[in-house]
Amino acid sequence: MKKDFEELKKEYENIPIPKNLNEVIDKSISDYRREKVKMKNRKLLKTIIAASLLIISSFTIGVNTSESFATTAGKIPGVSILVKLVSFDAFKIEDEVVNADVNIPAVEGFESKTLEEQINQEIQEKMNMHLEDGQLKAKENKEAFLETGGEEENFRPMIIEIDYSIKSYNDNRISFAVHYFEAMASSFTKTYYYTIDLKEDRLLTLEDLLGSNYEDKINEQISDKIEKELEESPAKYFQDEMGFKGISEDQSFYINDDNQIVVVFNKYEIAPGSSGEPEFIIEE
Repeated sequence: MKKDFEELKKEYENIPIPKNLNEVIDKSISDYRREKVKMKNRKLLKTIIAASLLIISSFTIGVNTSESFATTAGKIPGVSILVKLVSFDAFKIEDEVVNADVNIPAVEGFESKTLEEQINQEIQEKMNMHLEDGQLKAKENKEAFLETGGEEENFRPMIIEIDYSIKSYNDNRISFAVHYFEAMASSFTKTYYYTIDLKEDRLLTLEDLLGSNYEDKINEQISDKIEKELEESPAKYFQDEMGFKGISEDQSFYINDDNQIVVVFNKYEIAPGSSGEPEFIIEE
């Protein structure tokens, strides 16, 4: 069995990964890609080594799953593919206003096809919306650039990337994120998180995980952590009217590999852009 496992691991590590885009606009793009690749590779490799439920994440543009990995998955005794996170819609756009690398995921294997379709449709609609908005914004930016005296050859297309990462995965649940990123003169990032109970085939909420008083519990912990961090870094978070006032009704969160609840805020929501997307581990 050890030999089969090592052969599978070797085959997985040789799955082709798409090449990076030819031109990196600014440091935010390179930082984003570096973190994205590091996070994805770590999560996927740990899933295999754990020999629990397998997730198949394809890096091959235009193919839903990697054939080599899908073929060898069945070679591990006692392991079955029950739920998969796969690349559903993967393509590139390279035109005069946009360079886009799109890799939209979908979930497969739930007993509840209603839940499966609901999640997949939501992801698809959100990413299509962002992509269309980005293309329109890029077109308007080019028109403004040329109207104000800019030269055609000096215009730099907008960079758009859509991808996903696995936060954690075990027999009971899967937690993953879908990322949208764009960069032109400035950058914009939006991340959507999904945590699913695999036993009951349903999306989990913070109330499910922390009980009916979850808002008070989370708000108190985040307020305490922000207060302590501001003592050392006064500019790390917004304060007063712009500061943290409490979580929202649809607050973003995920579960990490240590089975901890991590509450996440959008960039600029409670902190300057330099703080990125603030995250807070919540004690149960």
